[in-house]
Amino acid sequence: MPAARSVGSEGLVEQPSVILARIRENNDASVSHALLDTLDLYVSDVVARYEEEGPLTLAADVVRQRRWVQSLIPLRMQPRCGARLLAIAGQLSGLLSYMSVNLGRFSSARAYGIEAFQLADYAEDRELKSWVRGTQSFAEFYDGQYRKALAYAVDGRRFASRGPQAVRLAVNGEARAHAKLGQTQEAEQAIGTAYEVLSDLSPEPGMSSCVSFGLYSEARVASNAATAFLALGRTEQVLDLAGRAVTIVDASPSVWSQALVRLDLATALAGGDRPDVEQAADVARQAMRACQDNQVESIRQRTRDLATMVREKFDDPCAESFVDEVYTWLGEGRGNR
Repeated sequence: MPAARSVGSEGLVEQPSVILARIRENNDASVSHALLDTLDLYVSDVVARYEEEGPLTLAADVVRQRRWVQSLIPLRMQPRCGARLLAIAGQLSGLLSYMSVNLGRFSSARAYGIEAFQLADYAEDRELKSWVRGTQSFAEFYDGQYRKALAYAVDGRRFASRGPQAVRLAVNGEARAHAKLGQTQEAEQAIGTAYEVLSDLSPEPGMSSCVSFGLYSEARVASNAATAFLALGRTEQVLDLAGRAVTIVDASPSVWSQALVRLDLATALAGGDRPDVEQAADVARQAMRACQDNQVESIRQRTRDLATMVREKFDDPCAESFVDEVYTWLGEGRGNR
């Protein structure tokens, strides 16, 4: 979870990208440990800022840094610097893959993913290879290619073993893909694996960043498990898991997590054994308000899916009004329904 920023501190000091540019000038086009240290700080800063600022703000600068890092790769350097530089290049390409998914640019996401995995392989970085496989799975999931999403997640587990990335691969990759494919037992087993591995490690409290290269927090595992159970029609589990996650995500700066958890709750409320369309609409409106000016593909998809379900399942003024609100919020007219 990103550290809190002091009120009024914006603009008093420079961003890592500005400092990085100055260190680049001081290095005479050579690769030094100081330069690599600052690139590491740059990547960490992007991860920390991502859920507050999003790809529309950050992607252009990450692209600039990635292109510049590429210009350094052929240079002569110490072997340790070479592997480290390749890993940083892989992290930048991996982040751009994730950002491309959030922007709905799936072809770019796939291309960045291929590049990131190749760089991680060159760097002999198994942890990064498993992270990239998780991001490739994420891309296929939101493009509706659930078997491909599952295959990438399973392959990633080869590199992750029982390390931190195994948690993400199991719950975000395998469980959600299995659930979309209607494979209930396999989805449950993947969720169980995620919690089992998590219990052997030391997750940070709060809500981990969605693009963190580290371990998923328990709240992020719970919210992903809720999404899997939702696809299986297990609304009671969704209400339990998402309900527990709401308090944690609301204390985090992640408006996307706040929105996604609420959208799962709203869908469970509308689709359960005792459907309550009014309460579902109220919860969904909270989600839409949370990310009004920072929509990403996952939120747009889930909001659209909820509106489609409400329109098909309910025939009353409350449902009709809510569906109209959703498509106005999405910027889509009746002709796109």
